[in-house]
Amino acid sequence: MVKHGYATEEQVRAVAQRLHPGTSLGELLKSEGLLNTNAFQTLQREVALTRFLQAEQQFAKLCVEQGRLTMQEARELLQSQRQANYSWRISDRLVEEGRIQESERDSLTQELF
Repeated sequence: MVKHGYATEEQVRAVAQRLHPGTSLGELLKSEGLLNTNAFQTLQREVALTRFLQAEQQFAKLCVEQGRLTMQEARELLQSQRQANYSWRISDRLVEEGRIQESERDSLTQELF
């Protein structure tokens, strides 16, 4: 929020002190008039993409740790995924390529979450 100039650091801190469980900081900033709808939606997309990327990186790391991928293969998959604008999941790609079974994908995914 600060990075995009939607609010100052002081404003975010002040609002964060009033944050209640179950309410997002973005929602509270919007209700305080510090974010308009477009800015709020932009932040929501960024948060979703960040979470997706973290999950994909964790999945790739787990595959490397378990010997299902080399570090180089994991890097190449992450790079290819980025070039494709994150339109697919690494786990699904590995299933499509026959490198892991669906049950293995599901087990690995559960292990992460």
